This record gives sequence, C-alpha cells and structure tokens, in this order.
Amino acid sequence: MTDFTWDISFQLTGTFLNTSLQQTPNVTATVTGTIVTDSDSGILQQADFISWSFTYSAPSVGFAGSASGDQSVLGFTGNVFSASGDTLSYVFDPVTSAPRAFFTDGTSQVAFGIDLAFHDFVQGDIQLQDIFFNKLDATVTQPFQIGAEVVATLADVSVVGTSEIKIDLSTIFNVAGNVTISDNDQLVSIDLSHLLSVGGNFTLTDNGALLTITLPGLTSVGGNFIVTGNTALTSISAGNLTTVNGSLDITNSGTADLSSLTTVNGSLDLTNSGTADLSSLTTVNGSLDVTDSGTADLGSLTTANGSLNITNSGTADLSSLTTFNGSLDITISRIQARLI
Repeated sequence: MTDFTWDISFQLTGTFLNTSLQQTPNVTATVTGTIVTDSDSGILQQADFISWSFTYSAPSVGFAGSASGDQSVLGFTGNVFSASGDTLSYVFDPVTSAPRAFFTDGTSQVAFGIDLAFHDFVQGDIQLQDIFFNKLDATVTQPFQIGAEVVATLADVSVVGTSEIKIDLSTIFNVAGNVTISDNDQLVSIDLSHLLSVGGNFTLTDNGALLTITLPGLTSVGGNFIVTGNTALTSISAGNLTTVNGSLDITNSGTADLSSLTTVNGSLDLTNSGTADLSSLTTVNGSLDVTDSGTADLGSLTTANGSLNITNSGTADLSSLTTFNGSLDITISRIQARLI
C-alpha cells in the first residue's frame, strides 16, 4: 500500500465564541498540519485516512489548539474531501447537516461540514474547538483547497507479495525512505515514470513475471540500488540516474541502461546480465564484480577503490582505469579487457 502525505495549510475568518458565550466577529485563524491517506484521487472516505494532525491559532483572541489521531477517532459521513493530483480540497455542500467530518482527540477538534444552526449564537461550516471548548466558527460558501501533497517527504513505498498484474505508482515523485517491490509473482509491469529520487534503498527483487523496469526520471538513490531475482526481466532503463550512494547489485536483468551513472559509493555487482551501459561511470568506491554477463561499457571508469573481478563475461572496456586499491582478477573467456 502506498501512503500519500498532505501538508495542510489554510486560513479562515469567522466568529469566536468563548466559554462565557462572548462573541468576537471577523476573527482570522490559521490551520496547519498533516494528513496521511492511502489515496490521492477522487472522493476520500473515512477508511482512506491513515493519520492526521492539526494545529490552529487565532492570536487576536488568544485562541489556539491542536488535535491528532488516526481513522479510528474520526467522525465521518458523506463526501467531505476530494483529492486530485497534488491537491486536497474541502467539498462544500450547502446542506451542512449531511456531509461532515470531525477530526477530534476527544476535546480539541477541527470539524468540516458541521451544522451549527441549532446554536443560539453562531453558525458555520467549519469549526475549531480547543480543550476549554472555546470555538471559532467560519461560514464557507464554496469548495477550497486545504492541502497539497508533500511528495518530497513521502514515506517508504512497499509493494510486497501482491497478486497484481499491473501497478500504477506514477503519482510518486520523491521518496524519503525506501522503495521495495518484491515477491509479486504475477506482476508484469509497474509504472514509476515520475519517480525522481529515493532517499533510502531501491529494491526490486523476486518478481518472476516482471518484464521491464523503466525509471526515466530517477536521478539519485541515497542507499542501495538492488535488482535481483526477477527471472523474466529483459531490461532495466534508468538512463538519468547519476549517483548511487550505496551499492549497486544487478542480477538476471537483461540489458541495463545506466548511461548517466557517474558514482557508486559502495560496491558494484553485475551477475548473469546482458549488455550494461555504464559509459559515464568514473568511480566505484567498493569492489567491482562483473560475472557471467555481456558487454560492460566501463570506458570512463578511472577509480575502483576495492577489488576488481571480471569473470566469464563479454568485452569490458577499462581503458581509462588508473587506480584500484584491491586485487585484480580477470578470468579470460570472451573478455577483451584493455588496461592502459
């Protein structure tokens, strides 16, 4: 399941009502916070909300509060929120007695679509309430954006052990943690066409029916880049990937386009794979192993700070290599290795 994080930020102007029932009109309040959902498309229901937190304040009347929780403490009916792309909106309905959502921790709350017509003093479509039961009520007359998707801080993305044939993750741009796609026996294709960066590990393992993986926008991986055990895989395309800060491990991949990759700060291991375009790679700070694979274009490689092993593989161009700080082991089979 993929989680979507929303950065909540909006402003309201309404009537403040303290516990002594004194009213102050035209009070401006700011609401901020975070909502995490399992969808970023269409009308959201209570089950779509994973966690939430709100902080609100109206300094002019000394009003402030906060509330947080998960879906279990929501009071929710009807169509209140709509998500579209990177926008989360409050869906205004003039029949305020129907759709509503109460985000409450038992005392403090942020309530949408609330009908306050029964109240002697104040009516409104959105209500803020602090732990002392002071309230600010604002009348809303149209839908409005309450949050934007925070793709830069998306948590880990994990697709493990599903029976899906196709998975669309095209709405994901940046992942702060790990991307893990593994043990999906029937998975044929996965759309990560807009993925730009991964802060942790990118792991694609043991997806036996997966045919190709295309990552046209991916530029950096903060941890390891691991593609192994995908027995039907014919190609990997990550032509804009420039940096892997951990290790790079590719097994049973078919062809691999890594033509922009310049630096691997861990080890690099190509095993039982086809042609690998590593034509821009200059530095591997760990060991470099190419085993039972096709042609490896390493013509720009200048530095390997670990051992270098090439076994039972095709042509390996090492013509620019000037420095390696470990052992050198080349088992000649179909290799034409040039060390100049």
